[in-house]
Amino acid sequence: MHRFRSEAYTQSKDADPRSNEDVFAYNDDLSVIADGSTSKNKAVSKLIEQTYGATGGRIAAEIAAEGVKNTDLNGKELVGYINAKIGEASRRLLPSGEPLENIMATTLAAARIERDRHEIVVTKVGDTAFRATFGDDSQMWFIEERKIDILDATARSKAVRAALEAGESDEEAIAQGQAAIADSLGRQVAHYWNNPDSEYGMGYIAGRRVLVWFAR
Repeated sequence: MHRFRSEAYTQSKDADPRSNEDVFAYNDDLSVIADGSTSKNKAVSKLIEQTYGATGGRIAAEIAAEGVKNTDLNGKELVGYINAKIGEASRRLLPSGEPLENIMATTLAAARIERDRHEIVVTKVGDTAFRATFGDDSQMWFIEERKIDILDATARSKAVRAALEAGESDEEAIAQGQAAIADSLGRQVAHYWNNPDSEYGMGYIAGRRVLVWFAR
């Protein structure tokens, strides 16, 4: 009989587990990883935490994991279901009920055993990666490297090295590295999320339409 054997460990940067935006769920028939993302708008982020008691990224990742766990959906149907749930959670933040998109989002990597078809079906949106090791020790990687992340990593590393060579403290060098990519990070939501016309386009489930080529 086929079944998953899964182990998971994750920890947030601080002591509050509700700020940890990595969520896992698994059982014998499925394994899912969701990596949440929270709005960079501080006022919106505060509103989310006051409403839900957690970051927007945490809420979105939990919705995604529960969507995989509590339905038998896969592929575009699963992504559409999760997307609608995140949209509902976003709209609750506005008294008028107007849609507030992209304030809570998540990537997704899910694998489900379909026993009737003797298949493992993978649903993936975004750059969350995972590796499957099979009973014969063969492996399969599901990974996507984003071009913008490569550019940001290079720019950040360059800024940190320059600061250290100038005699700055480690803390100041890190701060300068973060500052070097702040504008790029700020552009991602508006310009790159679910945008197939950009070479830096990336998939996110964020309560709005997820184009089919960002959902696998």
